[in-house]
Amino acid sequence: MFGKYIFEPMRSHLRIHVTLSWFTVDNILIPINVKERLHCVLIVVCFNKCCIMVYDSLRNAIHNSYVLIEIKNICTTYTDKGLDVLSHPKYRFRIDFDSFDIVYVNDIPQQPQGSMDYGVYISAYAEFLGDGNGILAGPFDPYFMLSRYVTLL
Repeated sequence: MFGKYIFEPMRSHLRIHVTLSWFTVDNILIPINVKERLHCVLIVVCFNKCCIMVYDSLRNAIHNSYVLIEIKNICTTYTDKGLDVLSHPKYRFRIDFDSFDIVYVNDIPQQPQGSMDYGVYISAYAEFLGDGNGILAGPFDPYFMLSRYVTLL
């Protein structure tokens, strides 16, 4: 499902290997810190589908507005850093990142209200997507995943 992808953990250090074109990558996985909500979400920029998919473990209407602000900021950052989307033939009729659809992914594991354990959810989303398995919609045990990640350290 995800083919080639890049995991870009720090947008302030936007780099890609010189021999790798942005447009040979199907997806870019980017964790975004939503500072005002003390939360992180995972976005996936899908160049093939011209969309930005949002994987958020804590969704509500107020929270979503803060997430949209952060997505807009990251798109501006990538454009300012020289990611020339318009130079690719697939995007010649697109204006810029504003023309990418923003899709909130449903039916993904959600953290309990009041929980601050977003890290294990973001890590699990990235792992599932990177393996090409899609997101687990069934039972999700964050404590099992956390102990698994700690063991891998």
